[in-house]
Amino acid sequence: MAAQLGQLYGSVRVVVDERQRALLVLVNPADRALIDQVVRMLDAPRPQVAFEAEVIEINRSLSQALGIDYDLSLFRFGVKETNIPNPTGGNPVRFGVFGRDVSLPIGFSATLNLLQSSGAGRVLAKPRVVTTDGVEARINATQNLAVIVTNNNVQAVQNLSTGITLRMLPKVAPDGSIEVQVSISVSAPTSQTQNSFSFSTRDATTTVRVGSGEAIVIGGLLENRRTESVEKVPGLGDIPVLGELFKTTSTTTAETDLVIVITPRLLTPLR
Repeated sequence: MAAQLGQLYGSVRVVVDERQRALLVLVNPADRALIDQVVRMLDAPRPQVAFEAEVIEINRSLSQALGIDYDLSLFRFGVKETNIPNPTGGNPVRFGVFGRDVSLPIGFSATLNLLQSSGAGRVLAKPRVVTTDGVEARINATQNLAVIVTNNNVQAVQNLSTGITLRMLPKVAPDGSIEVQVSISVSAPTSQTQNSFSFSTRDATTTVRVGSGEAIVIGGLLENRRTESVEKVPGLGDIPVLGELFKTTSTTTAETDLVIVITPRLLTPLR
């Protein structure tokens, strides 16, 4: 602030008292009212923004088998739909903005509840965080996956981090609207063969301007997950070569989609 006052008014002398976090401003009496106004404007507290997020994983294969078409309910309830490129190729990532002061349309909420009750959807995380205007908020909903690796016939346990990382950078406009830059990164194992794992990463970044209380919905982070499980007769299934006769291998493939709902709210400072 001292530098800003000096740039605006060359005749102003500003002394900074860092210990008391105060400014001593020396100015001509005729300019005092104007300087007081400038100090109040520059010393205004920066607004704070609270983010409420909900991360929902939907099993598209199971939802289609059950006849639940969440795509229609997601983007046909007064939502403004926009596509952003998918950095990994394929279909673009879609996001939309719901109306002000409405957490989610009734039809969309009912569809999500149906997906969860039928086992086709599950909530991975419901984090909340508060940040200041212009300061990035970061949410990590990750876990360590212990994987047994073999090197030169020696087995060891290696911890791999998987999960969801959300980064949200708010910029509050004078009219109270909020420009939010949202970055999402999702890493998860896509296939498993005994102790061997393959991982995929889904990323998306977009910037959208919303009002306080409007919900940002992001979907289209698709993933094909392949899981291979082995059932064997204890003892006999471990016999070299002949053990293959006493074990059964099954493979399942599921297509999943992540739906992320982010609601920024402008906090009113206490007076």
